[in-house]
Amino acid sequence: MLTVLSITSAIFIIITIGFITVRRGVLAASSARGLGVFVVDYALPALLFKALAQHPMGQVISIDFFMAYALGSVSLLVLGVLFRCVIQRRGVQEAAILTMGITVSNSAFMGFPIAQQIFGETARANLAVYVSVENLVMLPVLITLAEVGNQSHARGILIVQTIIKRL
Repeated sequence: MLTVLSITSAIFIIITIGFITVRRGVLAASSARGLGVFVVDYALPALLFKALAQHPMGQVISIDFFMAYALGSVSLLVLGVLFRCVIQRRGVQEAAILTMGITVSNSAFMGFPIAQQIFGETARANLAVYVSVENLVMLPVLITLAEVGNQSHARGILIVQTIIKRL
């Protein structure tokens, strides 16, 4: 428990420092956005590359694990959207965005350090599967749902073009 707390507390301390620096005007909000873009567009792919490069491809690419994780994620997506639309009576766009919060986990920033403490080196290979499912399956499906919910009156081809352009 202390190991998990030490890993997660470091992340929350960094978030708090960022919040305080923007709040006090030490760092402009626009600069903070730039840092976020750097982390997502450069630092995270570098982490993935390092994680993948340290293992043989046969160990990294596990179709069974990919399919199990994808099936679990898609099942949770369907349940989340149904719950938001049917029980909470929200629109498809809002349901898709809210469901993104429960189905696209924070596997690189929070999950990976925790998994590495629990599973050791195998966590690196699993990270590739988590991020692949999130980026190849979950995000396209959720963005498509959100776009369809937003443009229910638009023509289908225009919706598809918009989604492809945004992805």
